Amino acid sequence: MVLAQPFGPWLVCMSGGMLIGVGLAHFSRAYTAHFMQEYASGEMGARHQRWAQWLGEWGLAARGVTFGISGGFLLYAGISADPSEARGLGGALVVVAQQPYGPWLLGVVALGLVAYGLFCLSQALYRRPPCGGS
Repeated sequence: MVLAQPFGPWLVCMSGGMLIGVGLAHFSRAYTAHFMQEYASGEMGARHQRWAQWLGEWGLAARGVTFGISGGFLLYAGISADPSEARGLGGALVVVAQQPYGPWLLGVVALGLVAYGLFCLSQALYRRPPCGGS
């Protein structure tokens, strides 16, 4: 429906570009590991800190992949002005699964998303209160 509008392809391309940007931001956050500053590290042992960092890096990278894949399909749909190319995350993952190494890639991304879930759990348990509150 959006692609049928006069500026529809541009809007779809911008949406795809924004999703790719969000994916790149997740990769950046995973690479720099600045999220570790959000933890109350005094309450965590060294082992917990290593696990939290590992889970955060892998989980954020996996989210970056999923946002990048979705954004890539939207960008392609906007450029080709073909509404059938616009897919949500589920449709994008189906296309990836049909590629030669697709099942392996999806398995790695699935494990990364599990890592992201565990990372979120670790943040719920050990996150430092905002503004030094109790």
